[in-house]
Amino acid sequence: MQGIIFDIRNGTGNQLYELLNGMTEPSWYWRTGPGESYFTGYEKRFFIADTVMADRDFITHLASGQHYLIFVDLKAFPSLDTVSEINNYKEFMESSCLFSLLVIDSVQVIAIAKNNQLISHLSERARILGYTNIEPLKDDELKGLLYSVWGE
Repeated sequence: MQGIIFDIRNGTGNQLYELLNGMTEPSWYWRTGPGESYFTGYEKRFFIADTVMADRDFITHLASGQHYLIFVDLKAFPSLDTVSEINNYKEFMESSCLFSLLVIDSVQVIAIAKNNQLISHLSERARILGYTNIEPLKDDELKGLLYSVWGE
């Protein structure tokens, strides 16, 4: 398992689509946790908590317009029947969850994956997109993190 932390630009855009398009697996199912994000120009939520989407629908949603991210909690699972709530390191490790991505305070992204190559690719993509403060997370940091934006 490996993780990274970095800063995205604070503002409206398609940051998640830019980061994740072409990096996800078509067989994945995405669960959105509690959070706060909006379509630009609307008071309509960009993500609804406890929604599950197939990967194709998820990527289409990410590309569906400009949005503003405040708090985002995304988890990817290999199959629909294994989707569950993940709040901490132990739950992540014991689950089938393959990838966790959190956006905190509109800027900070924390990404954790059981596949180290995915984190390497995400780190490189973040660098290419001009995101800043890209740092790997150490094992003790991974164990001490909350895996949800609202905490438990």
